[in-house]
Amino acid sequence: MANELTASFPILGIAAWSGTGKTTLLEQLLPRLREQGLKVAVIKHAHHSFDVDQPGKDSYKLRSAGAAPVLIASRQRFALMQETPALKNLI
Repeated sequence: MANELTASFPILGIAAWSGTGKTTLLEQLLPRLREQGLKVAVIKHAHHSFDVDQPGKDSYKLRSAGAAPVLIASRQRFALMQETPALKNLI
């Protein structure tokens, strides 16, 4: 069926109130999954505003000047920042 959604990898969702132990659970679970040879990704939703970069840094200045998206990359990791559009701008 062309309209059927399928995933070639397992997906696990964990949701609960703040302070109930989700991160603690994952801190214990992730190493065990990795020991089994699994590659594990995490998508963390935040209910509050946050910034990956810091005021005064080049990436912050460039994003404030209107660059979108902004990607910060080093040998160890990268972070992609894209502002979430307002719902009224999507409709």
